[in-house]
Amino acid sequence: VGVPLCIGIGLPAEQVNQLKNAYKTAKFAFNLYFFEEKTVINFQEIHKDYTVSFEDYEESIENAFRAIIAKDSSAMDKINDVMDNIYSIHYGNRYAAQSRTMNFTGDLNSKLYRYHLLDGDFYKIQDELQHKVENMTTFSELRICISEHYEKLLEKVYETEQNYKAYLTQIRMEAALKLLQETDYKTYEIGEQVGYNNVRRFVDAFKQIYSVSPMEYKKGLKEK
Repeated sequence: VGVPLCIGIGLPAEQVNQLKNAYKTAKFAFNLYFFEEKTVINFQEIHKDYTVSFEDYEESIENAFRAIIAKDSSAMDKINDVMDNIYSIHYGNRYAAQSRTMNFTGDLNSKLYRYHLLDGDFYKIQDELQHKVENMTTFSELRICISEHYEKLLEKVYETEQNYKAYLTQIRMEAALKLLQETDYKTYEIGEQVGYNNVRRFVDAFKQIYSVSPMEYKKGLKEK
């Protein structure tokens, strides 16, 4: 009759008091269809990857954002990297993966709006995307949904006449401020961290935006 069937196999039970655990592990395996897309999933064959951290996830979002504003051809690859990290972190929990995906798109899209790279009603766009995300039955469908979402958004971003160099400089300076506030790196080290190989160019760009040099800014922080 064309009805899809999925079977989850739990841990074997040799005694009555083990049946509850057998049921729980079978249910967990059954719910992994969202990630595995297999008709039969055995709990004993499940192996979760614990090598991806939330720091990796946050860094991948920042990398995607930087690639977008720089009109880097790797932007979509960076977005897929974020989805890979969501898969690894929330493997086994469909709703957490969907929720994390919405958090990711909200974070990234809000940054794009902040730099005037996207037009339209932010909340309407997010509401429409959330409706789609909630109706995805597998992670592969979810990944395609997000890819299509950003392919359309990037078309609008790359058609705009905004000065990407100015946006990139602003982002670098914000990162420099954070390093000045939270680390004891030297000026040239901070410049290298935010993408400047020439310390003079970094200092000049910093002064152009904040009217003081990085050293003067750091001195002011210490005095405060």
